Amino acid sequence: MPMISLSVLFDEIRTDLGLSLVQIGVIWASISATGLIMAIPGGLLSDRFGARWMLAIIFVGSGIFGLSRAFTVNYTSFLIVSFLFGLNIGSAGINLAKVIGNWFKPAERGFANGVFGAGFASGFLLGSFASATYLSPWLGGWRPVLILFGVISIAVGISWFFVHPKDEIKRESKSFREIFEPLLTVSKLPNLWLIGLGKIGVWGAIRGFTGYLPLYLRGIGWEPFWADSAVSIFFFVSLVFVVPLSILSDRIGKRRPFFLLTAVVAGISILIIGIVPDSFLMLIVLIALTGFSFDAFMSLSVAATTEVKGVSGALVGTSVGLVFMIQEIGGMVSPIIGNSLEQISPQTPFFFWGLIALAGVIAFWFFDEQPISD
Repeated sequence: MPMISLSVLFDEIRTDLGLSLVQIGVIWASISATGLIMAIPGGLLSDRFGARWMLAIIFVGSGIFGLSRAFTVNYTSFLIVSFLFGLNIGSAGINLAKVIGNWFKPAERGFANGVFGAGFASGFLLGSFASATYLSPWLGGWRPVLILFGVISIAVGISWFFVHPKDEIKRESKSFREIFEPLLTVSKLPNLWLIGLGKIGVWGAIRGFTGYLPLYLRGIGWEPFWADSAVSIFFFVSLVFVVPLSILSDRIGKRRPFFLLTAVVAGISILIIGIVPDSFLMLIVLIALTGFSFDAFMSLSVAATTEVKGVSGALVGTSVGLVFMIQEIGGMVSPIIGNSLEQISPQTPFFFWGLIALAGVIAFWFFDEQPISD
């Protein structure tokens, strides 16, 4: 919620702080940049100390820096605090993935990650739907909204101190070499690189698309309610399909077809959005199509990462961290490049994001999927 809320609050923030569209793109990309920085350290720390303590620290820290954004006064201060917020939240997904990897059998991980993805989708849906349309007017602006989300995050972090770490697998490391040995091991697995490279395209496209869409729709004349609701439609459809698609993946014992489907449908839908700016109904349909398999894709990619041959329980955090690091290259660069292309025309960013999503098909095509065991 505190991450996605920015996409619909940016209009208020831009007016209040005097930001340009490119500066908004840099702020939006900063969270991915910190994810890139923290992916490997977060995975190594997760494998070393366990996910429970890491999640407690991550959510308390991200809550503190998340609400601190409400007290910034210009672009520089907002960017710095957003960067610190991102450093904390950047490895949350890695640690949650480790919990699932340790607690569930391979044949159950698709469904488990689907529930995990439903949590993400619910937060994205609530954050995009309620932040600007309801919470900001009720609470008195974007600053109280960010404070509220920060307090919620701190409360979630405190709750993780009391979660029982069921069969939590840790890797005992004493020397400097032993600490980094997991990274050297997983970096030699080609399938992890292929998942990461494919996600550069798809995650990069969705990251840029969701940050730009509300501003674009307002710019072409949509009412603020409908502009913000369009992003909510994306995440609502994604939420509806995340668990069914994850269960279906477990049933057929494959992840790769869902990767290819997401990259193709998302890429083509985003491309067409740039072609039909005046068709309200068509835009809504395309936004829904873009979102229908997104959270399932993200969840199943985590499951596939933990199932790659050579990834044991003690290496799950590092493996997921490596994939997250690679994917965040797309998440960091895509919003900046896409938003800068708005100078050519408001539709040009969609062509860029559509093409990089389709480029992800190449990596997923060569992904050598192993049979899912029980």
